[in-house]
Amino acid sequence: KVIRSQPIVDPDGRLLLTELGQLLAYPFDLDRGVLSEKSVLLSGKVHTGARQHQAPFSAAAAGMLAFQTGSAETELVLLDLEGRVVRKLTTPERLGNPSISPDGRRVSFEIFTDSTERLIWAQDLDRGVRTAVSSRGSYADSSTWGADSETVFFDANLGGKWDAFRNSVSGGTEPECLESPAKSGLTMFDTSPDGRWLLAGVGMGTNRNDIYLYDLTASKGNWIEWSKGPSEEDFSSFSPDS
Repeated sequence: KVIRSQPIVDPDGRLLLTELGQLLAYPFDLDRGVLSEKSVLLSGKVHTGARQHQAPFSAAAAGMLAFQTGSAETELVLLDLEGRVVRKLTTPERLGNPSISPDGRRVSFEIFTDSTERLIWAQDLDRGVRTAVSSRGSYADSSTWGADSETVFFDANLGGKWDAFRNSVSGGTEPECLESPAKSGLTMFDTSPDGRWLLAGVGMGTNRNDIYLYDLTASKGNWIEWSKGPSEEDFSSFSPDS
């Protein structure tokens, strides 16, 4: 199973984790490294956030447990320039990372379905019609639009390896794999307005992220190392003139 939580062991030796918005306690044999399949519910609506799988709970050696309640469900809305809600686009769902197409007609986002699936969707802003872009039964995230406003790029974990993919929002096609050099995680950042480059953060191992470009105009695209170093290069984007 996939669990997005930091692990904390309480004074009774139980392993505390958040899973699908619940704070659970699992009997845990520390010597043998064996986790029981049966858990005890401590609290509901304990939402895990942040990039490093953090959750708002803590256990003290004396037995006190502190946690913060919340919900992972959010709504996608359109705002005017004064910050007023013009229209609600979705009902409350576990969604994130919205990205608007260059022509302003569509928005892509991810929805966390369950512990085995996080899908990329593209939704028409006028008609409200939603199309699945990524493959069922896999984790996908960080979508970004191509310059044509028809292609969505995203990363997904298929077969235990993170790779870059692209797919048309017209539907009916399987995502095309762009085979990244990632050794760990992968994040799609942006595509250049001139349609030439895909920009991504490529995980090269523990606590290291480099920035790569992918040439979308080449007959067979290739990944080009753009920014490499011992630190973590992250969160990049193109200027309007590419």
